[in-house]
Amino acid sequence: MFFIVLLLGVFGADCLIKQYIETNKMMNGEEAVFGGRIVITRYHNKGAFLNFLDKKPNLILVLSSALLGMLILCLAVLVPKKGNGLLKWGLALLSAGALSNVCDRASKGYVVDYFSIRCKRLKRLQNTVFNIGDLAIFIGAFLTAAGALFKKS
Repeated sequence: MFFIVLLLGVFGADCLIKQYIETNKMMNGEEAVFGGRIVITRYHNKGAFLNFLDKKPNLILVLSSALLGMLILCLAVLVPKKGNGLLKWGLALLSAGALSNVCDRASKGYVVDYFSIRCKRLKRLQNTVFNIGDLAIFIGAFLTAAGALFKKS
């Protein structure tokens, strides 16, 4: 049950932030927060990660929806079983981020991204705009991989 609440909590938080950004921020406008380390901006991503396949939004929607379905199915099979906590955490976070982004794609035709990281050590990330769903996908992928390595059968 905890992992379903986690999925819905991350999904809900991301959706609320996206709605706030869409309503209150100008497209591509920038607002520095946390001493300039985080920049809030409104950006519409029509493709996958880094606008990959942005000219084929229907393909991206179909692929991401299919992957979301597989993630939720795997999570549904694992949740009732004991153990495999890392794998469950990973799948819940992956599913939450994917669900948020798929809902955006299906309803708007793009994903709302809203922050970038400004750090001298991470210069390549400075022009990349993310959302909480993207972070959940990144962390979830790492935890899923780690959980699969240490999976209890």
